[in-house]
Amino acid sequence: MAVLPFSRGPLLILSMLIITVFVLRAFLSVPSASSLGSRRQITMLTFNIWYPSVKMKARMNALGEIVQNLKPDFLTFQEVTLDSLALLRRQHWFDRYNVVPRHPEVEIRKHEGKHFVVILTVYPVDKWFIYPLKNSPVYHRKLVRAETKSAVSSNVRFVIATTHLVHAASNTQKRELQLRETLKVLSGYKNVCVMGDMNINEGKFKADGEVVLPSSWSDAWLSLPENTVSNGNTWDQSRNAFASMQSNTNTTKIYKARVDRVFCKL
Repeated sequence: MAVLPFSRGPLLILSMLIITVFVLRAFLSVPSASSLGSRRQITMLTFNIWYPSVKMKARMNALGEIVQNLKPDFLTFQEVTLDSLALLRRQHWFDRYNVVPRHPEVEIRKHEGKHFVVILTVYPVDKWFIYPLKNSPVYHRKLVRAETKSAVSSNVRFVIATTHLVHAASNTQKRELQLRETLKVLSGYKNVCVMGDMNINEGKFKADGEVVLPSSWSDAWLSLPENTVSNGNTWDQSRNAFASMQSNTNTTKIYKARVDRVFCKL
């Protein structure tokens, strides 16, 4: 894999930005033996839910409505805090999911109250791991992964993972190293997807170079018909009031980017 060198202005991925809910059709035609019934597809949703307290209750309620309407099989959230997690737990849909880490509150406290990443899955979790990215000694970024039972069939194990790569212009090379490290850690699995706030921008401002994945990996968004690098923006200051709050006062440009990604190896 190669990621071309990048250089960009300050970027914080903050708000509740849905990147895509997509259907994985490859290898999913085997009937499931689980109590969830025969499945021909699985659905996934990822959000950076933004850690500040600004209108947090309203934002978490809105997020809950989306989850309730879409009923995805897998969810990954970034920038989770104790407060936001507590608000989500009170919503009636939450009990449908298994949470990884098992006790995310403990993990959050380990980071002195800072935000964390979590996975929610309707499928039973056989094993789960937290992998501290070696290329993130200052920002303490983690890769969380869960091995699920019967996501497709009793004979196929599906691994879901999430991470939140470092942001800001001066850390573009660190972000590249973190992405390389993430894919290397997960490459041992036959069927795996990693999704989350990658803070990647290949769009208008060309902050990051083109992401070239290993041959066995694919970008889920780009694998769907008519999708391109530029039409899947998950960060858009012209459409999101919270994004506008963090705009760069030194520029009048509207920042748009597909900073959130879903990478799969199936």
